[in-house]
Amino acid sequence: RRTMLQVKDKFNSEQIYLLESYSIELDNDTDYTDDELMNIHDKLTDAYLSNAFDRNGEPNKKAKIFEQIIDIFYDEFGI
Repeated sequence: RRTMLQVKDKFNSEQIYLLESYSIELDNDTDYTDDELMNIHDKLTDAYLSNAFDRNGEPNKKAKIFEQIIDIFYDEFGI
């Protein structure tokens, strides 16, 4: 099993603020398991689908930040 420390450092302050606004807290001292990261990713994608688009289905300001975070999960954690 790989070690997943310093997870919070992968994100910038704007991304962390968005995550925290949806009660997704990341910690640098936690050694996250793949399951824990998958659960965070699930919360993230649920928040994205519910909050990143306007009534007409157009992306809002949060959409780009959500997409950056989702890309980091893919690039850094393989999720």
